[in-house]
Amino acid sequence: MQKVVPFLWFDNQAEEAAEFYCSVFRKGKMRRITRYGREGPGQEVGGSWPQHSGWRDMTLLP
Repeated sequence: MQKVVPFLWFDNQAEEAAEFYCSVFRKGKMRRITRYGREGPGQEVGGSWPQHSGWRDMTLLP
């Protein structure tokens, strides 16, 4: 059987998406949120890069 590996990308709402996934998956929780500094990947300073831990560990990219 083949595995399915989800990859989700959000331009500006990754933190909100992670909160949604935490509410959907029974054992979901926010494992870590990394905030961008000035050297970030072209996003506004203070933007987030959350990691969701639940069904499978999942990183949501902003």
